[in-house]
Amino acid sequence: MIKDIWNFLKALPANIAKLFTPLSFLRLKNRDLVLFQWVAPSITALLLYFFVFNPFSSNFTFHNGQLFEDINQLVGVLVGFYIAALAAVATFPNNTLDVALKGLPTTLRVKRANKATEETITRRRYLTIVFGYCAFVSIIVFIFGVFQNNVSIKRTALAHIYYDLNIMFFNIVLFVYFWAISSLFYATLVGLHYLVDRMHRK
Repeated sequence: MIKDIWNFLKALPANIAKLFTPLSFLRLKNRDLVLFQWVAPSITALLLYFFVFNPFSSNFTFHNGQLFEDINQLVGVLVGFYIAALAAVATFPNNTLDVALKGLPTTLRVKRANKATEETITRRRYLTIVFGYCAFVSIIVFIFGVFQNNVSIKRTALAHIYYDLNIMFFNIVLFVYFWAISSLFYATLVGLHYLVDRMHRK
């Protein structure tokens, strides 16, 4: 019994890591891909954050509640699209999808039989990684939007310190939310580029 519990706890980190496999998109190694993985989403998230909160003018305001609701409606539709695209790409009978990406090699560091290796990514696997990432992020964004629209923090005289800390934490989470939306936007465009053009090239 104790041995079974120990084996379970020992394998727990690896089993939990499987839940985050869709985030492999952020671990892909390619010099050109860094722009869409980190640079563009970070810049866009900053612009969105300051645009929505608009600290420079009091004449322009955003209806934040409606904004989250509209984003959630769009993301709810996109989840189905991403999963459908993922299934289609995984089963699409096109041999050109099973060749390595052209240009700079795109690799992914994986662990097989307790040994880390760098695998060269094919077009098919690249697309499944992209749309798997989009599906994962869109689900997380949707869940956050639901909580945002239905949960509020009430301020009391005895808990103003905790309230301020909660507001600070919320602003950090909100920036992460904008980053996730921005990353989802660019990853979607990358995936659409390959669906529309690259997958049809010889």
